[in-house]
Amino acid sequence: MAKRVWHWLEVGFGLLALTLLTLACHAMWPDKDGVAAWFQAIGSVAAIGIAIYVPWKQRANDQAERRKEVMQQKIFLARRAKAVADDLLLACIDLKMRVDNHNLGSRFSYNTENFRLVIEAAKGLENVDHNLAVTELCVELRTLAERIRRGMDEALGQTSISNPFLEQCTQWKGDANAYAYSSSGVLQRAMDASSAH
Repeated sequence: MAKRVWHWLEVGFGLLALTLLTLACHAMWPDKDGVAAWFQAIGSVAAIGIAIYVPWKQRANDQAERRKEVMQQKIFLARRAKAVADDLLLACIDLKMRVDNHNLGSRFSYNTENFRLVIEAAKGLENVDHNLAVTELCVELRTLAERIRRGMDEALGQTSISNPFLEQCTQWKGDANAYAYSSSGVLQRAMDASSAH
C-alpha cells in the first residue's frame, strides 16, 4: 500500500515540476510562438518514452509475480516433503520399538499402513512437483518405504526376529533420519531462495 502511495506522490511531483518548468520557460522565452512547438516536441518524446516504459514495467512486474508464485510453490512442496519424511521417520521409530520389544514365542505383527501412506504421499508430491523442487527426495522416501514394506513380509508372522531383520530396522531408521534431516535442508534452501528475491 505504501509503495502505491509513494508511486502516486512521485507522479504528482513530476507533474508539478513539469508545470513549473512550463511556466518558467513561457515567462523567460523570447519567442512566445516557438514555446508551443518546443513543448510539443518534448511531449512527443516523453510520450514515446512512456509507451516503451509502461509495457516493459508491466512485463517486469508479471515476471516478478511469477517468480514469487514459483517460490511459494517450492516452499509449499518442501514443507509437504518434510512432513512426509517426518512421517516416515516416526513410522520407522515405531517399527524399531515394536521389534525391540517383541516377545519371543509370540507372532510378530505390525500394520504397515503408515508406510503405504508415505508411499502415496510421496507419489502425490512427485506428480505435482513441476519445478523439480522435491522430486528426488520424494523418490528416495518412496523407495525406502517400499523397501521397508517388502522387508516386513519376511518378519510378519514369525515367532522370532532374525538378526539381519533387526539390523535392517536399525538401518531403515537411520536412513529415515537422514532423509528427515535432508528434507529440513530442502525446506531451508527454498525459504532462503524466496527471501533472497
